[in-house]
Amino acid sequence: MRLLVSGSGSDIALVQRLTRGGYRRLLEGGVRVFEWNGTMMHAKSAVADGRWARVGSSNLNLQSWLGNWELDVAVEDADFGAQMQAMFEQDLSQSTEVVLSRHRVRPSSPRQRRHVPHRAGPSRAAAGALRLGYIVGATLVEKRPLGTSDARTLIIGGQALTLVALMWPAVVAVPLGLFSAWLGTAWLARG
Repeated sequence: MRLLVSGSGSDIALVQRLTRGGYRRLLEGGVRVFEWNGTMMHAKSAVADGRWARVGSSNLNLQSWLGNWELDVAVEDADFGAQMQAMFEQDLSQSTEVVLSRHRVRPSSPRQRRHVPHRAGPSRAAAGALRLGYIVGATLVEKRPLGTSDARTLIIGGQALTLVALMWPAVVAVPLGLFSAWLGTAWLARG
């Protein structure tokens, strides 16, 4: 499996740092991670087996699914899938692969970085959201020891969440209330 995420062209530096916190687990699991060297675009795409493809704007979070007006299209077609696969391969050739070093995750070689024109690529948000969820879950249940990049992610995330909760409590309360209502309704329906 190969994952292409935005690199230094990201519009939000904090999101890029959170995303990089998730690379180690992916790399250790055999996923090859590449950072796009051009500017980023909000659209996301995925292709599987050169046959199934998805293009859209939604993130893997509740806000995208319930609160935003996002639009995605999934296509199962060999011709379209092959075209998407070819574009993905071309984008990888203009990206920098991220590799594991002894102590940290790093781009494979600074010399490989070069600026390329703006093109759409898969989202870094999906990997970041999954990684953040994994780190928070591991912290709550003490499932595994946290590494240095995990601690950094928790510190930055904790500071950001505390600041938002203190300055704008409704920003935290409204999604929490909606999630609780959704979870309660699901439990009632299941019961």
